[in-house]
Amino acid sequence: MSISPRIVRRLASAGVALALFAVLFVTGTSGVSAHARYDHSDPDVSASLDGSAPFVLRTYYTQELMSASTVKVVDLAGNQVDLGDGHVDLDDPDRKAMLVSLPALPLGLYTVQWSTVSADDGDAETGAFVIGVGMGPTGSIPAEDSLGAGSS
Repeated sequence: MSISPRIVRRLASAGVALALFAVLFVTGTSGVSAHARYDHSDPDVSASLDGSAPFVLRTYYTQELMSASTVKVVDLAGNQVDLGDGHVDLDDPDRKAMLVSLPALPLGLYTVQWSTVSADDGDAETGAFVIGVGMGPTGSIPAEDSLGAGSS
């Protein structure tokens, strides 16, 4: 029994297509290195924050987070000033946000330290950014009017 040339061509075409798919799949996924990096916060930390009352800082990241991700806020001396509850927001359907509760804070600069573990591939990333309470994150104190003082 012999195999017809038509069947051989079909098998060869199928083999080439399968090999091409395998190459594209491997090269398409092996170069991906996912890191969940800081994106933005709510409230917006690029301006002065009002720390006269307790508030929740919500930080957003570029990828879905695993529950091993953490966020905390420390003062200039490195003392943790948040309420110790920094965690991935499980109510966020995208799982790209973390929450941390803060008590009323005195005027000053604080550092938000975050550590993420990407749900895409388990890659870890760490970082930090500065927030200002009653002053801009660069240390500039806003005008008295913006603090609600100085006007009668």
